[in-house]
Amino acid sequence: MRSHTYIVAKIWGLDETTGEGTSVYLFRDADLAKAFACGPQIEALRSGPATDVAIRLAPIEEDLSRITHAAPALAAPASPTASS
Repeated sequence: MRSHTYIVAKIWGLDETTGEGTSVYLFRDADLAKAFACGPQIEALRSGPATDVAIRLAPIEEDLSRITHAAPALAAPASPTASS
């Protein structure tokens, strides 16, 4: 999939036993997250390698995120090289 400058970070997860994967994205703002969730990338994923795709949007809990040292990621500008 193509690069997305509105994604600050993406974390990949995979359970090798079940083959179940997960991704956690950090977007620049809520509107961009909503646009991505309803966009062509997700539809392409659903019609391609994955058929069971679930989307959950959640606001950032900044106080808890600071405790786990996420403040630099929250303040970082979107990376032009981040990809989905």
